Amino acid sequence: MDGDGHLVAGVGNLGAAPPSWRWRIMPSTGGVTVAGNAASPLYPGAAPSRLDLIIFNHRDAPVLVKHLTVTIKTVEAPHNSASSKCTSADFAARAYGGPPFLAPVGTSTLRKDRVPERLWPTLQMLDLPVNQDGCAEARLKLAYNSIFATQKRRAPLGKAHR
Repeated sequence: MDGDGHLVAGVGNLGAAPPSWRWRIMPSTGGVTVAGNAASPLYPGAAPSRLDLIIFNHRDAPVLVKHLTVTIKTVEAPHNSASSKCTSADFAARAYGGPPFLAPVGTSTLRKDRVPERLWPTLQMLDLPVNQDGCAEARLKLAYNSIFATQKRRAPLGKAHR
């Protein structure tokens, strides 16, 4: 077994076989962080604002981003009142909607990683049949969650594993 508990079989010396790769699922706290803000103003009836998220990959290898979600954690609404409430129910967040993509080491964005804009996460203020004046100048605190995999190089068969 290797250091990660995976069974490794060394079946003789097969010569100079090329190295192979496997993906290992890692939690998002493992050196990758995500940030971002709405690019356009949010108001009732406006189109969703696409989020060109910033991905900070502090690992020593690219990561395969498999899933990105956006959650509205809190709403700070200075004009909130009993007659015009502003809560997270006034807004909608949509997760990344595409296939896995590779994020390089360092700082990148969805645009730099060539992810089509139509797949980016979005944030929108809903047009509800109630007074939403309490949401004027509201500030949203967003949380991002990601699922990614890292490449882990395996030695060719026939080499010693220690």
